[in-house]
Amino acid sequence: MSGLDAPSLSLFKAIMKWFPMIFASVAVGLILYGSLVPGRLRPRSGLDGHVEHGLAYALCMTLVLPFAGNPWAIAVLSIAMIAAAAILETAQHWIPGRSGRLTHFLASAVGVVVPALATILLAMR
Repeated sequence: MSGLDAPSLSLFKAIMKWFPMIFASVAVGLILYGSLVPGRLRPRSGLDGHVEHGLAYALCMTLVLPFAGNPWAIAVLSIAMIAAAAILETAQHWIPGRSGRLTHFLASAVGVVVPALATILLAMR
């Protein structure tokens, strides 16, 4: 007997259907955690802060974009993510050991826009 039986295959398909959304939710949660914890508790990757911001938002967008569906939804999602980045950077002014920076916000916005534009351009091909 090889392969999966019908109930196991159905369960596997159900898990795979929701896995990207769960993974994307975890990515958003990690951005929230990394943005809102006090400075001494913030995880460090060793990369420049601007690179960290850009990569974090680019990864998150890459995971969420498959659920957007069309260019208008991608635009709305991008605006929401950029607004969230602005809010999180602003909130850091009130968190001990943190300071929100315009340049970090801009790096986050680039991390949002690059995958969004790439997705739209690839869809137009």
